[in-house]
Amino acid sequence: MVAMSDYGDLHNMVKRNKLTSILGPNAQKQNHHLRSNMIDSVLDQLHAHIKEDALEAVNLRGVFKEELFKLGLRQALGKDTESIYVAELGKSLSRSEIIVILMVDPMMGAIEVDWRDFFPYLRWVPNKAIEDKIEGMAYRRNAMTRALIEEQKKRIKWRENQLLP
Repeated sequence: MVAMSDYGDLHNMVKRNKLTSILGPNAQKQNHHLRSNMIDSVLDQLHAHIKEDALEAVNLRGVFKEELFKLGLRQALGKDTESIYVAELGKSLSRSEIIVILMVDPMMGAIEVDWRDFFPYLRWVPNKAIEDKIEGMAYRRNAMTRALIEEQKKRIKWRENQLLP
């Protein structure tokens, strides 16, 4: 959200929240066990790869992308999940599909080149292909975000029911 938001009140609020609740010293201490588990998982994957084929190159980007996303899910939802049902899309999405929708698609949309950017005086000419592509990405991201919010609401409700006598 910090990278994709316009500089202003929202940007400052999200940045401040990120710095205090994720990167701040108290958050670091509170989530130390999650980070330790992530490091152990990365090391296990690297050791397994070496045992399989010690001479083959390791795709560190894939390993860290997966592990950092799992860490983010644990911090956001309080649990790691292999898949989430997204009602608006009518199907369950795997973790790799969630990564594409929430991380890869927004970055690809941000670097998408529209020919109208080079000819501002032709801005009025529709470019349906790129508009549909960006709208589709936004729809999937919003649907995924709503599903994650519903998942969190369920978890909070379940937790409250567990605490009641």
